[in-house]
Amino acid sequence: MTLENYAVFGKYFYHDLKHTLKAFNHKESKKCFKFIEKYKNDFYILMLADYELYRYFQDKNFTSKKAYLSVFAFKKRKKFQKEDIDEEKFIPEFINFLDQDNYKENFIKVKEAISKGRVYQINLTQNFKFHSKMDSFELFKLLLSRQDTEFKAFIKDEAREILSFSPELFFKTKKRKIFTKPMKGTIKRDKDPIKDEENKIFLQNDTKNLSENVMICDLLRNDLSKIITKKSLKTKLFEIQSHPTLHQMTSRAQGKLKKNISLYQIFKALFPCGSITGAPKLESIKFIEELEQRERGIYCGTIGLIHKNKNKFSVAIR
Repeated sequence: MTLENYAVFGKYFYHDLKHTLKAFNHKESKKCFKFIEKYKNDFYILMLADYELYRYFQDKNFTSKKAYLSVFAFKKRKKFQKEDIDEEKFIPEFINFLDQDNYKENFIKVKEAISKGRVYQINLTQNFKFHSKMDSFELFKLLLSRQDTEFKAFIKDEAREILSFSPELFFKTKKRKIFTKPMKGTIKRDKDPIKDEENKIFLQNDTKNLSENVMICDLLRNDLSKIITKKSLKTKLFEIQSHPTLHQMTSRAQGKLKKNISLYQIFKALFPCGSITGAPKLESIKFIEELEQRERGIYCGTIGLIHKNKNKFSVAIR
């Protein structure tokens, strides 16, 4: 697999790649963050952080056989233009499906852990694999016709090809302001406008979804408190964000960063996003390791852009 000289993130197509950095250990991770701080005014810097980056913040001796942090510095960008792609070209060959027995077993363990008070909420995930002979960038453009999300991303290097259609903001900064918008609470759309509105109203008033949402918002507020000034925290709960196939409940938490807070310090305080771990965060991360027994990789990590005094990162889902 070759390294491509271009990438897509959000509205833009990035090209003219000048620098690439990878981190497999603590020393290389520090080098990546230092590079970003030094050159963010000169390049459009795309950063990919695998979910396992959290281990770097917990253990200075952590090393990985796979790069868990990648940095790509591009000199140019332009608006990304979508194309119509023939859907008949996409003929997926499914390699594995959800292991129902394993999922049920883990689900029971989650319910027991919640009942005993170990955790209040867990984000349990499963791998799903398929094979296609279709070019990955063509597939990316095809899937955009179905789910053109705010934080869509296509990035290809020597190790992997990443197609993400995330609608979720992890965090964004502008000068000393920081914004987060966690998602928790989902219901499907309906073709019937009346039923669709009923689904939306149900989501806005459902006790379970409201409880899950406020738990994660509280978690984000707690994480933000480590890096923002006192009394600057503001929240807005239970907004509904509508997408082509579902309604999603979001909340906002924002504040003013303390002086001289670096990107490294923001990540140390916030990563990984609480919406894809559970609450309480550290215990949820430990429990997820016990249940899933695999690396998540870029899934549930983050993809983001750093340029001048602005940062914008997605939660790398879908």
